[in-house]
Amino acid sequence: MILSWPLTHLGQFDKTPPLFKTNKPPNKQIVREGDFKNEDRFLLATDALAKWMLGAYLGGYVSDILTLFINANSPARMQDAVLRLRSGNHPIPLEDDDATVITIRIEMI
Repeated sequence: MILSWPLTHLGQFDKTPPLFKTNKPPNKQIVREGDFKNEDRFLLATDALAKWMLGAYLGGYVSDILTLFINANSPARMQDAVLRLRSGNHPIPLEDDDATVITIRIEMI
Protein backbone atom coordinates (compact mmCIF):
# COMPACT_ATOMS: atom_id res chain seq x y z
CA MET A 1 0.00 0.00 0.00
CA ILE A 2 1.42 3.30 -1.04
CA LEU A 3 -1.41 5.62 -0.08
CA SER A 4 -4.57 5.63 1.97
CA TRP A 5 -6.70 8.59 1.09
CA PRO A 6 -8.64 10.68 2.11
CA LEU A 7 -8.43 8.97 5.53
CA THR A 8 -4.93 8.05 6.63
CA HIS A 9 -5.35 6.96 10.28
CA LEU A 10 -7.65 4.38 11.85
CA GLY A 11 -8.92 6.98 14.33
CA GLN A 12 -10.44 8.98 11.49
CA PHE A 13 -13.01 6.24 10.83
CA ASP A 14 -16.07 6.98 12.92
CA LYS A 15 -19.84 6.61 12.43
CA THR A 16 -19.88 9.18 9.62
CA PRO A 17 -16.43 9.54 8.05
CA PRO A 18 -16.12 12.40 5.51
CA LEU A 19 -16.42 10.18 2.45
CA PHE A 20 -18.83 9.89 -0.47
CA LYS A 21 -22.41 9.76 0.69
CA THR A 22 -25.42 8.13 -0.91
CA ASN A 23 -27.87 10.71 0.43
CA LYS A 24 -28.04 14.50 0.61
CA PRO A 25 -26.29 16.94 0.91
CA PRO A 26 -24.32 16.56 -2.32
CA ASN A 27 -20.77 15.23 -2.11
CA LYS A 28 -17.88 17.62 -2.25
CA GLN A 29 -15.49 17.06 -5.12
CA ILE A 30 -12.48 15.07 -3.96
CA VAL A 31 -9.44 15.14 -6.21
CA ARG A 32 -6.11 13.42 -5.79
CA GLU A 33 -3.35 13.75 -8.35
CA GLY A 34 -0.28 11.60 -8.63
CA ASP A 35 1.73 9.25 -10.77
CA PHE A 36 0.95 5.64 -11.48
CA LYS A 37 2.64 2.93 -13.48
CA ASN A 38 1.71 -0.18 -15.37
CA GLU A 39 0.24 -2.94 -13.15
CA ASP A 40 -0.62 -0.52 -10.30
CA ARG A 41 -3.87 -1.33 -8.54
CA PHE A 42 -6.32 0.99 -6.88
CA LEU A 43 -8.74 -0.41 -4.31
CA LEU A 44 -11.80 1.76 -3.73
CA ALA A 45 -13.74 0.52 -0.73
CA THR A 46 -16.65 1.33 1.53
CA ASP A 47 -15.71 2.58 4.97
CA ALA A 48 -15.66 -0.73 6.89
CA LEU A 49 -13.47 -2.42 4.28
CA ALA A 50 -11.25 0.63 3.89
CA LYS A 51 -10.72 0.68 7.66
CA TRP A 52 -9.93 -3.06 7.63
CA MET A 53 -7.45 -2.65 4.76
CA LEU A 54 -5.65 0.20 6.52
CA GLY A 55 -5.55 -1.80 9.77
CA ALA A 56 -4.29 -4.89 7.95
CA TYR A 57 -1.60 -2.82 6.24
CA LEU A 58 -0.49 -1.21 9.50
CA GLY A 59 -0.56 -4.63 11.21
CA GLY A 60 1.66 -6.22 8.57
CA TYR A 61 -1.03 -8.24 6.78
CA VAL A 62 -0.50 -6.81 3.28
CA SER A 63 -0.63 -10.23 1.64
CA ASP A 64 -4.11 -10.76 3.14
CA ILE A 65 -5.37 -7.61 1.44
CA LEU A 66 -4.06 -8.80 -1.89
CA THR A 67 -5.26 -12.37 -1.47
CA LEU A 68 -8.73 -11.52 -0.22
CA PHE A 69 -9.75 -8.61 -2.38
CA ILE A 70 -7.75 -8.66 -5.57
CA ASN A 71 -8.64 -12.34 -6.02
CA ALA A 72 -12.28 -11.78 -5.04
CA ASN A 73 -13.27 -11.52 -8.68
CA SER A 74 -16.81 -12.85 -8.32
CA PRO A 75 -19.71 -12.12 -5.95
CA ALA A 76 -19.31 -15.55 -4.33
CA ARG A 77 -15.58 -15.04 -3.65
CA MET A 78 -16.21 -11.55 -2.28
CA GLN A 79 -18.94 -12.84 0.01
CA ASP A 80 -16.66 -15.64 1.21
CA ALA A 81 -13.82 -13.18 1.93
CA VAL A 82 -16.09 -10.85 3.90
CA LEU A 83 -17.64 -13.70 5.90
CA ARG A 84 -14.19 -15.08 6.79
CA LEU A 85 -13.07 -11.66 8.05
CA ARG A 86 -16.24 -11.20 10.09
CA SER A 87 -15.95 -14.68 11.65
CA GLY A 88 -13.25 -13.52 14.06
CA ASN A 89 -10.57 -15.83 12.65
CA HIS A 90 -8.37 -12.94 11.46
CA PRO A 91 -6.25 -10.79 13.82
CA ILE A 92 -7.82 -7.64 12.32
CA PRO A 93 -11.63 -7.81 12.67
CA LEU A 94 -13.98 -6.56 9.95
CA GLU A 95 -16.91 -4.56 11.27
CA ASP A 96 -20.41 -5.73 10.35
CA ASP A 97 -21.25 -3.04 7.80
CA ASP A 98 -21.73 -2.85 4.06
CA ALA A 99 -18.75 -4.27 2.20
CA THR A 100 -17.96 -3.17 -1.32
CA VAL A 101 -14.61 -2.88 -3.06
CA ILE A 102 -13.72 -1.88 -6.60
CA THR A 103 -10.33 -2.94 -7.92
CA ILE A 104 -8.83 -0.89 -10.74
CA ARG A 105 -5.74 -2.34 -12.41
CA ILE A 106 -3.70 -0.11 -14.70
CA GLU A 107 -2.75 -1.68 -18.01
CA MET A 108 -0.86 0.63 -20.30
CA ILE A 109 -1.12 -0.05 -23.99
